[in-house]
Amino acid sequence: GIRYQASGTSVNLWDFNHCFIILTFMLRKEIKYKAISGIDGINGCIHYLELGGTKFLLDGGMDTQNPQLTREKLDTFTEEPSAIFLSHAHIDHIGLLPDLIKKYPSMRVYMTYPTAVLTELMLVHSLKLQIKKAQESKENIMPNYSFDDLEMLFYLIQSHDYKRPFFIDSIVEQNAIFSFWDAGHIMGSAGIMIEWEGKRIFYSGNVRLSAQTILKGAVLPPKEIDLLFLEGTYGADLEAEKLSYSNERKRLAEFMAARLKLNGKILLPVFALGRTQELLMNISMMMRKSKIPVVPIYITGLGTKFTKLYDRLINKYDRKYPNIKLRPLATNLGRNRKINGPAIILATSGMMMPNTFSFELAQQFMQDAKNGIAFVGYISPDSPGYLLRQQEIEKYQKKEGLSLPGCDVESFNFSAHGSSKELIKLVSLLNPSQIILFHGDKEALISLKNKINSKFSKIDVIIPEEGEKIKLEI
Repeated sequence: GIRYQASGTSVNLWDFNHCFIILTFMLRKEIKYKAISGIDGINGCIHYLELGGTKFLLDGGMDTQNPQLTREKLDTFTEEPSAIFLSHAHIDHIGLLPDLIKKYPSMRVYMTYPTAVLTELMLVHSLKLQIKKAQESKENIMPNYSFDDLEMLFYLIQSHDYKRPFFIDSIVEQNAIFSFWDAGHIMGSAGIMIEWEGKRIFYSGNVRLSAQTILKGAVLPPKEIDLLFLEGTYGADLEAEKLSYSNERKRLAEFMAARLKLNGKILLPVFALGRTQELLMNISMMMRKSKIPVVPIYITGLGTKFTKLYDRLINKYDRKYPNIKLRPLATNLGRNRKINGPAIILATSGMMMPNTFSFELAQQFMQDAKNGIAFVGYISPDSPGYLLRQQEIEKYQKKEGLSLPGCDVESFNFSAHGSSKELIKLVSLLNPSQIILFHGDKEALISLKNKINSKFSKIDVIIPEEGEKIKLEI
């Protein structure tokens, strides 16, 4: 080959160029990952992935109880992503999207069509709540964005149907192909498939394999995966593995029937998006089958708006019982409306946070032994709903200054997340060589990691540290 000599040093240029080409190829193959937020706990889910020169985010969530904490984590992030992919429209996965777009105004935004419609409604409602909270607080810390900012953001959203491959529009070198796969969590929820340089990467989002009453369950990619990003919300919940959906439905029917026959009222604290619609369908079917008395069903606020969208977008997701419309099954309940006689109320918030409708109704219902309060899904350990559900009455009283509950309080599992048993099944079906766990407290993620390692010894399972950038070899 051609040689170059200077100061007595001889270099073979062919070898130099050859090494440079190999080095460039290796760098192009390199995968870099950073968990900006969403590892220790289920709030504020944001992940960064770099595939060669393609840089993008997976989810853009906000910590619902401490939004400023998520913004502070984002402030330390210095990369320039070209796109963001959103798995579903819960605020802990989309809440920081306006801040992200202000920071990266040229960034493309991708999601399914139902998620796009739900996201618009959710972000407008979230901004109203932030403004109200800021006005009521002594600190008066206003949100970082306005309604005009949201209007501009909505023009940037691009939606794609399930199983339809697409590229990032702004990337000239089209070497990463993306597609959405039904995650079975809520309407429009998606796992995100990335095919790049012969590798297959799958981000589960919030996922449930088995069917719910409305949704049929997740649809997974047909081929095996090299790298899997897997949620671990119920990674340590042994009770969830033992429960069946049908048995929980039976237990809830018995709990409600006993109190309704006494002319009592039932309160179900629920998330406006997902749990409201799922429990509404369940309760309606219980009445159809005479499992519980026919009484008025009420839903509140944002839950009413989301329920209308579940009906309007019925052809955009795989729904069981598509001929049954949800909205006619219930009446909207305003804060000033008085309820006479037995009734079932699905009220937000699901965690019964202070100053919410479910929190206010709980204080009323507790005064009458004929009533009942039924928790039906995940509750954060630092929320009033959790303390009440766990019957940690002294902590509950100390935290909120409330009186002892005078009615029955019971817990049921109607979660939209898969149990650890389902998550293990998902791993078995996708057979990845490497797994990154996220979206769960430390105990849940460690427990799930141990379960995966005991069953699949060759899979490399990683629980990343938030803020740490790591290089992945698959």
